[in-house]
Amino acid sequence: MAEAKGPLKAVVGYYGESKGSAADVLYNYQFLEHLEGDLSGTNINTLIDEWEFATQNASGIAIGTTSWVLSDMYNERVASRYGQKYVQALNALIFTLNGVPFTYYGQEIGMESSDVESNGIGVYDPAQPQGNNTVPVNRIGQITPMQWTAEANAGFSNTSNTWLPINPNFETINVEVQKDDATSVLSTYAQMAKLRDSSPSMLAGKPRDILTTDAIYAFRRQYPDWPGYFIAINLSDEDVTEDYNALDSSLPAGGTLIFSSRGDGEGTVKFNNLVIRPAETIIVQF
Repeated sequence: MAEAKGPLKAVVGYYGESKGSAADVLYNYQFLEHLEGDLSGTNINTLIDEWEFATQNASGIAIGTTSWVLSDMYNERVASRYGQKYVQALNALIFTLNGVPFTYYGQEIGMESSDVESNGIGVYDPAQPQGNNTVPVNRIGQITPMQWTAEANAGFSNTSNTWLPINPNFETINVEVQKDDATSVLSTYAQMAKLRDSSPSMLAGKPRDILTTDAIYAFRRQYPDWPGYFIAINLSDEDVTEDYNALDSSLPAGGTLIFSSRGDGEGTVKFNNLVIRPAETIIVQF
């Protein structure tokens, strides 16, 4: 895996032309750098298409392996950029796209960037080589300790003082409080990881767009002779009802709702009158 920044045409050059010549997977900055300020189905579709077009060879065949990234140390965490209500929906989305979903620690529980005081330059890091041991200010809020429990230091350390202070919200946002809650960020994250790893259609099915609007991005994935999946995310503040049979005549009349990013997905749904709630990603198996 290689981390390279710059114009897409230059970045994808790190894939190389032959096996073993360069990176197998590239760190994809599309969502990290271009989603904030325009969290819409239209923009998501555009960013996906740009990456996929840039990573095709002259024959239209994808080179290398795609990745999808929502968080890193240089950018505000997902919960801070878009609000807690979108964390589960966006986490689910990157698990359903074609490629490798990256997880930055704490993303699986909806950790937020922390307001850490500094001297305006950065925080001293004794682990870094001499002469390069100051962490830039823009990273500090994203590298606070992992929040495991509601106990002292969020269960991260038994020292009297951690290198960076724990985010004050650790008592309500931590692994322990979420692990037995079926609707929590952690539980839906684990559910998506299990679904992705157990489904040939999720791993290798070619995505096919069904609907792209500012509110909705909907697509399907299916590997031959295996169950298919309809995936849709609602990025608006209102319920959105659509007739997806009218948009894709090859969809069956209905399917089984197997996942909702709200943690309550189950039952049979009809594609000709499908309601997706605000800030929700759903998966329907057919």
